Amino acid sequence: MIHGLINRERLAENLAPLAWDASLAAVAHGHSADMARRSYFSHDSPEGEDFEARYRKGQYKCALRTGNVIHLGAENLARGSLYASVTTRNGVEYFDWNSEEKIASTTVRGWMASPGHRANILTAYWRHEGIGIVIAPDRKVYVTQNFC
Repeated sequence: MIHGLINRERLAENLAPLAWDASLAAVAHGHSADMARRSYFSHDSPEGEDFEARYRKGQYKCALRTGNVIHLGAENLARGSLYASVTTRNGVEYFDWNSEEKIASTTVRGWMASPGHRANILTAYWRHEGIGIVIAPDRKVYVTQNFC
């Protein structure tokens, strides 16, 4: 769902759609899973591993040349929640659950409102993306989007 919304944003700017890349999605999923498991939210792991290190670890090679510059990839992150609100009545929690559509649209709207994330999404030379989504035990939703 996020992939389709991203391509809609690119098409609105007359950019080619991004192809889905399952290997890149596996790298993205690994980072989302790590953040969810260890309760952090950062492009760098607690050990300092960045997206380039994760690409290498996942044996994913990205090297796009534009002029004299070689681009090795990029990454967007988002963290949301499975629910909009929770109320407790007589000791019982009642959740106002977010739909998959709402989580996807909120994620993409947030990225498009952020200059850095928007720039990654609308970079013309990216051709592929992979997205990894993981739900943590505390019901937080971690989203990693990787580009090549």
